[in-house]
Amino acid sequence: MPGSGRPPPTHPGVSRPAYRPGEADVFDFSLLVPYVSFFLSLVAAGLGAPIPEELPVVGAGVWASLASVEQTYGLLRWLVLPVCILGVVISDGLLYCVGRHYGTRLLDRPFFKKLLPPERRQHIEDNYHKHGVKVLLFARFLPGIRSPMFIMAGVMRMPLRKFLVADGIYAIPGVSLLFFLAWWFGDTFKRLVEAFHHQLDVVKPLLILAALLGIAGFLLYRFLRHPVSMGDPEEMPLVGPVIAAHDVADEAARRDQEAERQPGIQPSSLPTDPQPSPERT
Repeated sequence: MPGSGRPPPTHPGVSRPAYRPGEADVFDFSLLVPYVSFFLSLVAAGLGAPIPEELPVVGAGVWASLASVEQTYGLLRWLVLPVCILGVVISDGLLYCVGRHYGTRLLDRPFFKKLLPPERRQHIEDNYHKHGVKVLLFARFLPGIRSPMFIMAGVMRMPLRKFLVADGIYAIPGVSLLFFLAWWFGDTFKRLVEAFHHQLDVVKPLLILAALLGIAGFLLYRFLRHPVSMGDPEEMPLVGPVIAAHDVADEAARRDQEAERQPGIQPSSLPTDPQPSPERT
């Protein structure tokens, strides 16, 4: 309280004050942005967005390892791990529900017919009958087949409890392992990035010189492979076709100007081949 000499109270695990003396206790909703971002990224990745599902998990682990995050969030930063697990399970459950609700009608639509052609669909069904729930565990490690596998689990009416158990077997230990590996190496990764940026400033002139030498070497290689032996500019590397097209246009314009000066000759942009005279018999 003001004037008491005691430090202002804090939330459990959060190092910064919960409120300032004389101000209303207002929650800062910007603190939720990282949690929401990681959650939505995982849901989008699970629904087929072109990002690996592991990327948000690794990002969350690196984020939790930052000293600034530890100072701001304290123990609350560890809530991002269950948020990641929840995002993975929810995205998989949504795909399962879509397949279970619409059934085979969904597979007849153009988008899903392209995603799951009949031969691929039959192959997935055979794997389900042959390997059972283990197929879901294998699908976790194959980004290109995750969405079709979970949709087909719903289409085939796999029991929801069995689906969630199989999904959780990967989600809880798998996501946790990936998260803590990223957290453990997060600080080391940060130091490597900083060292790389420092070295980049040193070698930047050498990189520019290497790029110029590479371009010059490519042009020389193309020139030696295709020498201008006949004097045709079209054979010159890179710029040859442009020069040849420009010369053709100039030649056509010159012929048209000459044709306009001479009566009885129609201007033409294209050369006309003389008609062969009939042979005498």
